[in-house]
Amino acid sequence: MADEQKDTEARKRIEELKAHYDFLHDVDTTATEEEIRKSWETAFSNPKKHNHRRFCYLVHGLAGQHGRAIMLAATLEHHIEQGTNPPPMIDLLEKPLRIDEKKVISASVMNQDHRKTFADVGLIIKAPFENILRVAKTDLGTDFIEDPEKVLAELKTKRKLATVDELLQQSIMHNEVVLTGTTDAGKVEVIGFWNKIDKQGYPLDADTTYKLVDLSLRFRLPRISIVDK
Repeated sequence: MADEQKDTEARKRIEELKAHYDFLHDVDTTATEEEIRKSWETAFSNPKKHNHRRFCYLVHGLAGQHGRAIMLAATLEHHIEQGTNPPPMIDLLEKPLRIDEKKVISASVMNQDHRKTFADVGLIIKAPFENILRVAKTDLGTDFIEDPEKVLAELKTKRKLATVDELLQQSIMHNEVVLTGTTDAGKVEVIGFWNKIDKQGYPLDADTTYKLVDLSLRFRLPRISIVDK
């Protein structure tokens, strides 16, 4: 009986900690659901007509070769310990158009005033409103090592959104937008590529930027350079 009481108290404490953790990341919103939907459907720029003075993009950051190797090793180690099969790994630096196959996608919103991102290169994406599951004013630490179906199911039960403007205004460092690749409403699509440059015009991640140049030509999609600030 004592053990059951301890388990109950422990679960209650875990839920309290989760609620506090969510509070630290949640974006305060006063918008209606329709206003939020309209915001996500109209806020973003067309990278084919990029204006460096005024832009807004939904972007997915791509880690370099070293970062991708660390993620792969961590994922394999976790599933070996759990005795489970690791999820299919999709290398978006090699096959970016397969992003719609991913169950869970981490992205950010950046504009001319807020340029903080997870990485220094990546994909410009667009998504149906229904595919957006969660927004946060800072990095949520979304779990990409656990079973993606389990992570997706949890995200769907607590969908928390705000307008794009509210997200940008409250962002601390880089914000996070969590999506799923495919729903009945449609698929996440790659509409361009982006890379950060310094004030002298040199890419912050030169090796991966050169790869994006090739991808841009191969898929006939625009690549834009963003001055890091």
